[in-house]
Amino acid sequence: MQTACLSLTLAIILSLGVCLGATAQRQAPARPPGWCVDPGHAVDSSFAAGQAIRALTDSNSKRAGLTFKVNYYQVVAEGQGVAISVVPASRPLPVGGGGLVWVDLETGCPIILRHYE
Repeated sequence: MQTACLSLTLAIILSLGVCLGATAQRQAPARPPGWCVDPGHAVDSSFAAGQAIRALTDSNSKRAGLTFKVNYYQVVAEGQGVAISVVPASRPLPVGGGGLVWVDLETGCPIILRHYE
């Protein structure tokens, strides 16, 4: 009886190990630290604009009902990054809000250069 229970327990443990191993192999490779997109992913203008808007949107602007739009989009260094000016899209225009954001075209990560308050 003990041998049967031991065999059954061992079979369950081995099958769990096989299942967990197969799950780990199916996961996508991890992004390098500090990257906002997977390597090789093309960062296009709409993705960069979304990153800039998300970078400037916080809980206070959401609570106030502010939405943002791209005012100006400039490729600063070919293949390096873009500078994006983001302004409130709400009417009437509030005082302050928006800013200037750099989006790195390799990593897809935004950096707030100036936040208008």
